[in-house]
This record gives sequence, C-alpha cells and structure tokens, in this order.
Amino acid sequence: CVAALACFEHAGLSSRAAMCHLLLARIALRLDDAADGRRRCDNALAQLARSESPILTYHARLLQGHALTRAGERARAYESYQAAREALETLRSRLNGEDLKIAFVKNKREVYERLVDLCLSGDVEAGGFEEAFSHIEQAKSRTLFDLMFQPVHALAREEGSGSQLRHSIRELREELNWD
Repeated sequence: CVAALACFEHAGLSSRAAMCHLLLARIALRLDDAADGRRRCDNALAQLARSESPILTYHARLLQGHALTRAGERARAYESYQAAREALETLRSRLNGEDLKIAFVKNKREVYERLVDLCLSGDVEAGGFEEAFSHIEQAKSRTLFDLMFQPVHALAREEGSGSQLRHSIRELREELNWD
C-alpha cells in the first residue's frame, strides 16, 4: 500500500493516493494506533481537497471520527462524524466506477449510530435526546431513500430471498417508471 501510495502521489492521482491513505488509516486503527490513523485521515483529506469525491470524503471523515474517539477527543470526533454525514448526504444512491464501490458503506447507518452514541453519552456540547432522535430520523430517511432509488435489477437479484417487502418495492418502482 505504501508503494502504491508513492506511485499515485508521483503520478498526481490524488483520489487514488487518498484511498491508500484510508487503507493505511484502517490498518493503523486495527493496530490500535489512533495517532497514525488520524494522521493518515488528515493526509487523505488533504489529497481529496484537490479532487471532489464525496464517497472518499465520507470514509476519511468516518475513520477520522473513529481515531478521534479512540484518542478520547469525543467533541472533535462528533465534528468528524457530522462531516461524514454531510458527505454521505451529497452522495447519489448509485455510484459509477468500480473503484468507488470499494466496500462502499456496507452499513450506511454507522455514522448515524456513532452520532447518536455521542449525543446520548453527554460527552459533547451538542447532543441530548432531541439531537439523537434527529440523527435516528435521518438514518431512517436515508435507508428509505436508498431502498426507493435502488436500481430495479438489484432488487430483482435480491428477490430470491423471498422478501415480500422487496417485491412490493420493486412493483411500486416499476409502476412509477411505467407512467
């Protein structure tokens, strides 16, 4: 990853270099090195300042929040998670380019869960039950949005699971698209 990072930085491929920094940040966090994880996230964000990539910005801010939480900087972690949420909200439900689908937010609710946790912990100025509830509602809205605008062929692939809800959503989408 370090060798790839050097190549991407030399070639001026800032989004690819940012991806390398994010992978190194993830590794650092798994090794309980919050300081290196945070430094890698900062480097990724610096690379991303040269290119517009909401998905990578989301990942960078989310990992930065993890690193700050582990370092005990919960107020700053909350700010990072808020920035991650904002980047997530700018994303379209469908991403183009295979490299951007890199494990794209298997659980898009994670950032909302972290925000709710920080609100309810009382460790940050902003927070409390009202703000936690607001984040919960945003997460539900995001999930509904993703379900409604998921491509029909993706729902058809998942239909084998037998989910009546998925079947109903697919039928409603087909009706909407037919008109």
